[in-house]
Amino acid sequence: TPIDNPSKEGYTFKYWSLNENGSAFDYNTKITGDTTLYSLYNINTYKVIYMDDGNKFGEENVTYNQSAQGLLNSPSKDHNIFVGWILNNELFDFNTKITGDIILYSLYEIVETPSISHTPTEWTNQNVTVSISSSHDDYTYMYKIDSGNYQEYTEAFEVEENSKIYAYSVKQNVSSTEVTHDIENIDKIDPTITSFVNEGVTPVSISLSLSSNNFVTWNSSPLVNNFKTIFNDLTIEVNSSVVQSSSLSRVLN
Repeated sequence: TPIDNPSKEGYTFKYWSLNENGSAFDYNTKITGDTTLYSLYNINTYKVIYMDDGNKFGEENVTYNQSAQGLLNSPSKDHNIFVGWILNNELFDFNTKITGDIILYSLYEIVETPSISHTPTEWTNQNVTVSISSSHDDYTYMYKIDSGNYQEYTEAFEVEENSKIYAYSVKQNVSSTEVTHDIENIDKIDPTITSFVNEGVTPVSISLSLSSNNFVTWNSSPLVNNFKTIFNDLTIEVNSSVVQSSSLSRVLN
């Protein structure tokens, strides 16, 4: 009469046999003397399942106490570098002996976007200097100005006029998402003030008396060489040699 099947880690009981590697014992056999039966087993095969972002990426069958070989192809993800497969939040060591079914999960490193800055940031009639950086020393950067072509960033560069800067980071041939930066504080045009609107200001009558010259009036024609206007505070300087008319013009420093 058969007894309960024995167990062995990593194996599944197969049958009893009269020989260590023989065929299954026939329990209809008449016993005429002492008999020894040997347990025979099949070695187990376990599944290693590879999951990528919630989807099954692959599967591997591994014999008990053997190592997984890994997949031929690695998964990919936009703007990310595939780092490896993890088990229990640690990178899986493919020298590990497999003793049961396991599930491995993909691990990625995101390529972070760079920071774009420029100086000065206040209004200026000069060029501004643009810098691109991040906290990663192993990144390179690509940039372009407006609709120009992308080029590699090697050092800070100057921009002559208001524009939009585009840039992205690169590591191991994987790029980050694109970021933009607007430059809007360059003003190299010297506009001329041709009229004034007097709102809430009490008019003050000003007349000039210079030897050998008669003051006529103030107007917007630039007939006097020596003048300047400073925003908020208005200063008028009049040439002492000839005064027939004066004009005001905005000067950006």
